[in-house]
Amino acid sequence: MLHEREYDYACVCLDRALELRISQAGGRELAEHDAALAPSWYLHGSALLRRAQALAHTLMEATATAAAKGVPDGPATEWQAAAAQAQAQALAALPPEWQTTGSAAIGRRVRRFFALHGKADGTVIAWEPPSTTPIEGGHAGAADAAPASDAAEEVEEALYRIAMDDGDVEDLDDEELDDALKAHSEGRTVAAEVEELLEASWEALEMAAALYELPADGTAGAETAGAAAAAASAASQMPFTDASSARSFGAAEAHERLGDCALQNEQPERALEEYTLARTRLQVLQRAGRLAADDRRLADIEWYLGVTQLQLGHAGAAVAHYRQASATLRLRGAMLERRAHDRTIARLSREASGAAAESAGAEDVDEAKAAEEERREGAQIAELIGEIQARISEVLGAESSGGQVRPTTHK
Repeated sequence: MLHEREYDYACVCLDRALELRISQAGGRELAEHDAALAPSWYLHGSALLRRAQALAHTLMEATATAAAKGVPDGPATEWQAAAAQAQAQALAALPPEWQTTGSAAIGRRVRRFFALHGKADGTVIAWEPPSTTPIEGGHAGAADAAPASDAAEEVEEALYRIAMDDGDVEDLDDEELDDALKAHSEGRTVAAEVEELLEASWEALEMAAALYELPADGTAGAETAGAAAAAASAASQMPFTDASSARSFGAAEAHERLGDCALQNEQPERALEEYTLARTRLQVLQRAGRLAADDRRLADIEWYLGVTQLQLGHAGAAVAHYRQASATLRLRGAMLERRAHDRTIARLSREASGAAAESAGAEDVDEAKAAEEERREGAQIAELIGEIQARISEVLGAESSGGQVRPTTHK
């Protein structure tokens, strides 16, 4: 969903998945010491971060568009007319099981935020009260201990139909409705929503990092940057297993996302700490033979360290990180070229030995797919190297002329 830019829906799904995992772990207090929940916290925090970044970008574009137009929004009567029309259309299409009375929320205004569209207001026009559905055979597991009357039915929570002013229709549950009502009543802005998302993302990613830093027995965590660095140093002294490698990769990713979060929140000093922790984890894995020297994660973290150093005014350090990122990408490109050459040699060898016809079939199709994927990656890497080299030239040019370099965070 995140790859398809479904940021809002991804956040809802991953939040519910996390809550389910927490419930299965015995509640939040126990879950905060359960290393198995680290991936769930990480995915939840990453989704919130991506949504915050997308919403911030939407705000930036909207602000630029408004400034370019130089005209104020239309009068209040315009949105009121649009809202009334949207409500009428939604009510006309209302299914019979929905009710327009019986809830204090009906008629109230709400505000929702969408990563790719910004804020949108609407009105609660109807609701579907809570209901119970019989479950054949009752519940299994822990629910067997519950009274038969409770175990034989499932409660469906209430839903509230929202007619958005732009004509869209949404159904919200109680929790979503409470947040939408609050957002409208307090006049929450897109900027304020981004700030709340970043705060929630930070908390989730910090939890993920702490859980990934737990030792194999899962009894204690690293709660500070110093403790995390100590944990990474200790890990470098011990042989890696598949499980410990997975935890170290997870810790590196969590710290990198924390760096992203800090950078988005204009905290370059903290971003530098988190990116450095991520790089330390990756370097330990590389020395242990668990991470190839041409792995693009190494280039990514060097890029972000360069971006952060530049924001801190350290042009020389930024250029050093950019050059390291470029070197890793060049190595990756060379490795892809070698694979292509090896594949060609293997094919020609088969042809020379007369075995080409016998080996034709599924293997050729797989090889063709792999070759095409590597070709696309090679082209992407060449483009990235060009961008990095242009960035280096820009930084060095600005440093020599005493000018400033434009900020950037993208790869």
